[in-house]
Amino acid sequence: MQTLAMGDPTATPPIPSDSVIYSLMVTAMSNGSAAAQASLSSPTTVEHIKSVIMSTSAGRGGIFLPMVPVALAQVLDGTSNTFLCGEKYMDPLGNGGYSGGMQHGDNWPAFCGFDAESVRGDDRTDSGTNLEGPLQDQPGYEANYHFGSPHAGMLNMAFCDGSVHQISYGISGAIYTELGNRADGAAIDASMY
Repeated sequence: MQTLAMGDPTATPPIPSDSVIYSLMVTAMSNGSAAAQASLSSPTTVEHIKSVIMSTSAGRGGIFLPMVPVALAQVLDGTSNTFLCGEKYMDPLGNGGYSGGMQHGDNWPAFCGFDAESVRGDDRTDSGTNLEGPLQDQPGYEANYHFGSPHAGMLNMAFCDGSVHQISYGISGAIYTELGNRADGAAIDASMY
């Protein structure tokens, strides 16, 4: 393998070892939880990595996970009750605004990997205690992993059945989180969002 030299377009970048990938993925998915961190001590196989990811809260509830495909059969709450994707929150003035491409959540291509450009969550908290729902874009407020939009009063979210719904910024944090979880047993009436 050729050593990667700065500015050399012909150089082959080094491929990280399974243990490095394992460490990065589990840390990202676990947000530092003690159980997932304990599993980092002895990485074994890709299958082990996937099982650790699936044991985290994101792995038990989300649709998109690194290295782990989610089948429709795993959307236990039903495809019409589960978010697939949605609009992302942006600071309209931060680091060049909407078209500047320098905000932390918008400075790489959409399909660059499991990063702020493509990953949003439904369980973010404002002060660590209250679940925070989607946000309308606000100048000067950085919230890179939130869903949101510039639209007044609502954002658009696609559900796993292919339908698109307008979700109010005033949605209850609990309902919002339940719609983002594919397997929590909650069937949410559309009038609640």
